[in-house]
Amino acid sequence: MQRPRFKNWSLRLFLILMTWGLLPPHPSTAGALQDEKNTESIAPKTAQDTFNKVFKLMRNSGALESISDEEWEQMQAKYQPRAEAATTNAQLREVLEEMIQSLGKSHFALIPKESQTEFLLEEQEAGNEAETNEDEQTVDVKVAEPSSEVVEEASPEVPDSKMPGDGRIGVHARFINGNFVVTRVVENTPAARAGIQPGWEIMKIRKLDLSTLREGFSELDPSSMSGYHTNATINGLLSAEPETAILIGFKDLDGEEVTRRVEAIPMAGETMRFGNLGQMDVDTEIEILDSKDLAAMGIETDGPLKIGMIRFNIWMAPIMQPINQAIETFRNQGVDAVVMDLRGNPGGLGGLSMGVGGHFLSEPTSLGTMKNSYGELHFNTNPQTVSVSGASVEPLEIPLFIIVDAMSASTSEIFAGGMQEAERATVVGRRTPGMALPAVAIDLPNGDIFYYAIASFTLPSGAVIEGVGVTPQIPVEMTPEEFTESKDPDLAASIKALRG
Repeated sequence: MQRPRFKNWSLRLFLILMTWGLLPPHPSTAGALQDEKNTESIAPKTAQDTFNKVFKLMRNSGALESISDEEWEQMQAKYQPRAEAATTNAQLREVLEEMIQSLGKSHFALIPKESQTEFLLEEQEAGNEAETNEDEQTVDVKVAEPSSEVVEEASPEVPDSKMPGDGRIGVHARFINGNFVVTRVVENTPAARAGIQPGWEIMKIRKLDLSTLREGFSELDPSSMSGYHTNATINGLLSAEPETAILIGFKDLDGEEVTRRVEAIPMAGETMRFGNLGQMDVDTEIEILDSKDLAAMGIETDGPLKIGMIRFNIWMAPIMQPINQAIETFRNQGVDAVVMDLRGNPGGLGGLSMGVGGHFLSEPTSLGTMKNSYGELHFNTNPQTVSVSGASVEPLEIPLFIIVDAMSASTSEIFAGGMQEAERATVVGRRTPGMALPAVAIDLPNGDIFYYAIASFTLPSGAVIEGVGVTPQIPVEMTPEEFTESKDPDLAASIKALRG
């Protein structure tokens, strides 16, 4: 059969979210994807080999040692016959996903080949040779037209966005008290130019009425694994291909409905690829905020103040050089405190936490221990005693605040929890989702990828993060009303604690 054509190949995150059951498929791809998944046949040996590989990797992962041999045998007896009887990839995935979900652990996931960059590139190439009939593809979602006058940030010549993609508009959002709320608007982005403000509720994206999603997510704990994926869903929907425009309906801080049409721009930062998890953009933001800057955000300082801000979107190697440079700049500029903003940071390379922590601890200090059946790896900080200019220095001794939320996962949780237990940082914000297991990804015989944990992780005290999360010393209950006083309630709480 003709394989489906995707208008762009950069929908990897969106497709993964669909796989996890968190997004309704978009009309332009739903029919093709569903048709492909339901009819693609699979050879019996491929189904058997795929099941055996997933089961073996889970059993030997090192993160599931609490499961007894008897329980493993029961699991195999329950799922293996069904997997071997599968005649399509869709049937096999259904069995594997049910088995994986029965573990109740994060960092175990099946990533279908349809969501991989290579597959999508093939589909784009195939699409140059054949067209698909999009008129025949339908999906049962609530469609909404603009309920207020549209304010155009994007030029009328810019085409409308049909699907999420690789571009950004500069909006960060979270699911708060049953509503999708803008929590940050990045300066000098299309969203900022469109006048979008933190605290605005998001009612519609493109022609999707979010009431359906709100109802589906209303019972979820926002600081949980499910809450994490909920927030990933809304932020995925707020992406688009560069040079296309998203139509978004809001309710502003006065309760008035407003609509903005905003153009997406390319992601900032350095583009890199990590293994078979695909291409990603690593964006690091460094700034020094003085009292005037903070006052403009609605944050009073009661006197002169300099705050060094560090914000990055993922723990990957490109963050280290700008962070090293930032620390030297903060030292030379005499900042009063450092705020590390890990909100929305899903993790990455765990080892980087040791180098970053070394900027704030003068002695090697444990952030925790990773264990599996082969041994232990101790996450000890590496004191940074040489600056980027080559001078001998001591790690910073000024106060450190780490801001986290329900999307601060994995390495972000390891760093926040470890620095908190070392009594070197004050953690501010909301409880993290408890998704801290180290994990890797491996190809399966059926073409999918299995993402699985390889070890357990405990903090120096022996406390676990998995399924529990990191609880801030300074909790900030985020509500839309909070944004009427400050554009960043978490930063405001940090400054208040600094001033005592």
